[in-house]
Amino acid sequence: MVLNQGSTEFSYTVYASPYNVTGEDYTPVFTPEPDAPTVTKWFRFGTTSSDLKPGGQDAISYSITVPAGTPAGSYYAVAFAQTAAPKGTGTITIQKRVGTIFYLRVAGPASLKGNVVSWGAPWLQKYPLTATLRMGNTGTLNYKATVNVTFSDIFGGAKYRFNRVPEILPQKIRKIPIAWQGGAKFGLFKVSGTVEYNGTTSHLATRYVFIASSSMRFVTAAIFVLFVAAVVLMGKRRAARK
Repeated sequence: MVLNQGSTEFSYTVYASPYNVTGEDYTPVFTPEPDAPTVTKWFRFGTTSSDLKPGGQDAISYSITVPAGTPAGSYYAVAFAQTAAPKGTGTITIQKRVGTIFYLRVAGPASLKGNVVSWGAPWLQKYPLTATLRMGNTGTLNYKATVNVTFSDIFGGAKYRFNRVPEILPQKIRKIPIAWQGGAKFGLFKVSGTVEYNGTTSHLATRYVFIASSSMRFVTAAIFVLFVAAVVLMGKRRAARK
């Protein structure tokens, strides 16, 4: 579905683009992979270009045909709708596009394997409180990981729940940043949770985190030093009395 939520009419085109990712942050890449099937040729759209008036909407039909003999495994593409540059203008224009990612699987002898590569949260942090989960995929099929993380106070009272279901692509590691946005700016908290993938549930070990600004760290450290000094002084006085 293509919508025109603006106040002027525009022209647009519809097309399929290759899709992949690079790095653990999953930076998108829209260039073909060497020696890989041309997935974009599998797509057929009911229309590839049109004009859309303000407030209008077009439903774009499509079909996907996988050629016979395509090796089993996962394949990816993006269907884009992109505004066309106005005709007859000499000014600089901005073209916009929106897309939907297609995760395709071709049946056959393929493997579905994943694992938790690492999980952690630095014990001393500034706002916002964060944790990081890294998921790996050693198989040939993509899978979804259901991530559930809870931020609690030291007594176990839940303060914030993080939920996300990212796709993990084959032969890649995905870093999943977890943050308690709008949360506490000072205190001691616990971070724990689970991640479900491929019929497996992994429990994420509890991490204790102290969150404080630079000034609050100085105040906390000063109070701690004064407390220790007071305890030592009281001990010396008691020893002197004896």
